[in-house]
Amino acid sequence: MKWVDTITNLMNRCAYGILFAMMMLTVTDVVLRKVFSKGILGALELTEFMMVGLVFFALARIEVLDRNISVDLVVKHMSRRTRLIVGMITRLICFGLFSLVTISVFVYAQVMKVSNEVTVDLLIPRYPFVYAAAAGCAVLALVLLMKCVTDIMEIKKTWNP
Repeated sequence: MKWVDTITNLMNRCAYGILFAMMMLTVTDVVLRKVFSKGILGALELTEFMMVGLVFFALARIEVLDRNISVDLVVKHMSRRTRLIVGMITRLICFGLFSLVTISVFVYAQVMKVSNEVTVDLLIPRYPFVYAAAAGCAVLALVLLMKCVTDIMEIKKTWNP
């Protein structure tokens, strides 16, 4: 669907921006440490939060573009229909897994919000970043479900009655 592609593309662009900001923060921190012997307070905390956004915002787009790692030593020797069935089953299992991960991470974010957990140096609340991870997992689960439906339609086309 077009709207899912738009969402994954937008999240991936955010990941690009986050990667650039993380690179700039790291370079600036290293230069300040070498030149002035004093780094940026909370640079490690910020980098950790940026890594959350980078990873979880890029996951769904990677799946859309089929740039994930696959080991197909056995499957590549099977018929096209069998490969589609194996792919569909794998995506269905992954959809279930990432649905559970999304729910668990969302509940964990709510617990962190209620407990007012913050970072040590900058006192930044942690829960918004956990919600971001849950959003990334939810979009990935949606993409996996949509690809599973596409696989089912492809399997129906290859079916010989």
